[in-house]
Amino acid sequence: MTDKTTSLSCDGCGIPLTGRIFSKRNAPKNGFCTSCYKKLPQVVCISCGKKHRTLKRAAFKCNACNTKERACVHCGENAFKGGRVIDGEITCAKCAHRVLSIRPCSVCHKKFKGTADWPESRPVCPECRNRLRKAKACAHCGTFSLFTSSDSKAGIHEPICSRCKTNARITCPSCHKYRRPAALDSKGRQICKDCHERGNKKFICPQCGKAGIKHSKSRCEDCYWLDYTIKTVSRCQSLLSNQWAKSCFADFIQSLVELKSPNQAAMKVERYFPFFAKIDTIFSSLDSLNAYALLDNFGPEGLRLFSMPYDYLSKEGLITPLTRDEINADSEKRAHINLINKADGKWYEKDVLAFYNHLETMAKRYADRGWKGDLARFKPRTITAALRAAILFYDHADAYNITSTRQVDQNIIDEFIYANPGYKNSLRALIRYINRHGKIFRKLKVEFHGRNIDANAFIPPKKYSDLIKKFLASEGKDTKKALIGIFMIMYAQPASRLVKLRMSDVLKGENGTFRMLFGEVELDLEPRIGDLFDRYLEHRHALSVMERDLDNEWLFPGRKYGCHISTAAVSCMIKEFGVTADQMYATAIFNFYQSGMRHPKVLVRAFGISVVTAIKYLKMINPRMFEEAESRQHAS
Repeated sequence: MTDKTTSLSCDGCGIPLTGRIFSKRNAPKNGFCTSCYKKLPQVVCISCGKKHRTLKRAAFKCNACNTKERACVHCGENAFKGGRVIDGEITCAKCAHRVLSIRPCSVCHKKFKGTADWPESRPVCPECRNRLRKAKACAHCGTFSLFTSSDSKAGIHEPICSRCKTNARITCPSCHKYRRPAALDSKGRQICKDCHERGNKKFICPQCGKAGIKHSKSRCEDCYWLDYTIKTVSRCQSLLSNQWAKSCFADFIQSLVELKSPNQAAMKVERYFPFFAKIDTIFSSLDSLNAYALLDNFGPEGLRLFSMPYDYLSKEGLITPLTRDEINADSEKRAHINLINKADGKWYEKDVLAFYNHLETMAKRYADRGWKGDLARFKPRTITAALRAAILFYDHADAYNITSTRQVDQNIIDEFIYANPGYKNSLRALIRYINRHGKIFRKLKVEFHGRNIDANAFIPPKKYSDLIKKFLASEGKDTKKALIGIFMIMYAQPASRLVKLRMSDVLKGENGTFRMLFGEVELDLEPRIGDLFDRYLEHRHALSVMERDLDNEWLFPGRKYGCHISTAAVSCMIKEFGVTADQMYATAIFNFYQSGMRHPKVLVRAFGISVVTAIKYLKMINPRMFEEAESRQHAS
């Protein structure tokens, strides 16, 4: 077959050969056109056994076999595979590289070795030859494509594009291969020829001896992916230097195979190999491996990306896992450094450093006095918010051409708050610091406005009842969102407290009723909520691959090993409800008041609500009650 355009005519129909010429060597004279070539009989080669279209029937041997079995004219050895005809002479692959002349390409002018010529007999390198190919129209859809071919198995003898060629193929539901449909199975699905011939018999893998999905005649899909995984792991292990790292990496992949599947494990090998390659260079031995060093080198974002190998190390006891608060604290610490670096080389650089040291001192003072853990009031997030507001404020003040904190006046503060209202509360820490340590002549201030609850913060009764019905009727995986919604809209549990509920806070009585501990006392859940709780526990599972369901102590497990769900995940769920968290919280407290809970201490003990929050909401719901209480206090 050749692409040269000539004035010769087809040996079969006599039409001038203007396109591709087929079987030129086996033709009587010039060759055949596309249509005539498809009509030629297929003859089996006596050497390789492959079928070829030719007029020769007796003792036919194809061109490839003729080339392989003939001796090279240059070295005398058999041409074998890779042999070719150069200037009418048989040449083996070794001699071909030496015999081929170096010629300049007539298009890009780069020198190349080869025999690639354009139809005009101009030397063209293979790269330019592919680029200069003319697109041909598909015989079916008319789309011009560089890659057109016929499909004799499908009865298509005209050149068609790849889309039309594969348009009739389907993904076989039995073997999962993309093939031509041959018949329908017992369920009415289209299946391929191999699966149709096998019938209803299950494929028994010759390699593992188990029934499974066929990948090839010699093995099933699981065996194929398992062999692929083993090869990939061996290749990756050769790049590691320490034996403990190689063993740890292999054991991790083995755990993935057992917990998921060989297919999914094979997709994770190269993704998680950089984690083990890095710890191989950081740690000299397995005993020196620790979570704090991992956090320093990978950072919070790196541990999130490599959460699966990190969870594996935690599960095997090779490291002591970090808590979410420790990871968040490190993330905030990195944010502090980035914010401080923004002040480098500016006039307020020393002021920002002094303010940061003041904030760190305040945080240590709070921690020393017992305000830490769940009771922490001065968290790393507090420092980040204050530091971010300070940097933004100094950048704003820099536009007034001031060079010292003493030049800051009230007008600059008011204009900053007007332009950035969201930083008003975060700016208070800096203003307090400047008033105490800035040696200014007149004290600065940030105007305080009471944070009253919006009168429209309650969910309408119709919307409220629809949400309750939707939550109580939830099934399957939706029971998790429904239970979170019930706790927020009926029991006034904010996301920050909701995520920290433990399985130990749930008690189930002998009669099947559930009791929950939100605050200081246990509360009986309604039977309908208890049924929802039962359905949720049936579908509750640990989100971390390396963790079993019963090993996680939290009511709502998170994606990290041993951690609970994040507040960000709860926020995403609330958006699906069509209401806000503040509306759900305020509506729950309003319903408490309507049901007779009119004393703040009841809300504090039963639901863990703070005294200040309980008083604020009840004062808004019934201001008259508080006015009467205050008048009696003044009268006494």
